[in-house]
Amino acid sequence: MSARVALVVLAGCASAAGGPDDTDTADVCGPAGAVRTLATGFDRVSAGGSFGTEGVTFSQDGALYVTARATVERVAQDGGVADVAALPGTIGLAWWRGAVWAGTSDGSARALVAFAADGTQTRYPLDTDVSLNFLTPTPWGTLLVSDPGSDGLWEWAFGAASLTAWKPDVVSPNGAAFSPDGATLYVAHTFRDAHLSAIAVDGQAAGVETRLVDYPLGSAPDGIALAEDGTVLVALNTANRVDAWRDGEAWTVADPVPFAASLAFGRGAWDPCAVVATSLFSGDVFEFDAGMRGFFPPWESPP
Repeated sequence: MSARVALVVLAGCASAAGGPDDTDTADVCGPAGAVRTLATGFDRVSAGGSFGTEGVTFSQDGALYVTARATVERVAQDGGVADVAALPGTIGLAWWRGAVWAGTSDGSARALVAFAADGTQTRYPLDTDVSLNFLTPTPWGTLLVSDPGSDGLWEWAFGAASLTAWKPDVVSPNGAAFSPDGATLYVAHTFRDAHLSAIAVDGQAAGVETRLVDYPLGSAPDGIALAEDGTVLVALNTANRVDAWRDGEAWTVADPVPFAASLAFGRGAWDPCAVVATSLFSGDVFEFDAGMRGFFPPWESPP
């Protein structure tokens, strides 16, 4: 198995060179660590003057979608890329309510956009100044929205004209994911105070926030993905790697993953033990062996 690097964790918690109970997925997945280029060609300059990819998600049937600054695109297993839609200022993606959801921030205009499998697009304009960065479906049927350029986690009820504050005192939140039991929300904090935290969930309300891991200054924790065993994967953007945390221990899963941005476990015909990673400042999309399977919450497709 690839070398795993111990990181700084909560005071009183001992880090280890290996993840907790490495044999948990040994009979299912191979060793973690191998990184490969899945798709290229995202080094074109967008209307915003930059290039690279940010958001990533799989549909329930295994179609892979990424965002490339001003577009939503579909990526095939052979690396082929097809445009889905032009969408200025798009960053995060999520699979929810039978569609791929993206946020768009075109100047002062904000909206959430749903892409159905047949190509139908439905736009939901929002009266907000929040940049619609990372989107996280909740166990109670709403979306949480994060904006690392400001503080606070925001909530959107389907069809609403605006966002409401879910937890306003969260520092620079970015990627977020709920634990399999829905009782904890894990959050990556990008700017000013790079760390991973856990927010207790009381019904539908945010509870106590606990600091789990401190990351190096300037490492820019970005996207999050959750494994079925509860392991939290965190993309460390400018550190060019993906780290993991579980049960008080932290380690490196894949290195290097250049400018790792968002993460998504394989689904459908894709390798369930591998993760797709977008890259903020390169022209590539990467895939790496995670050594574990992904968790796909039942609440992403509410009845």
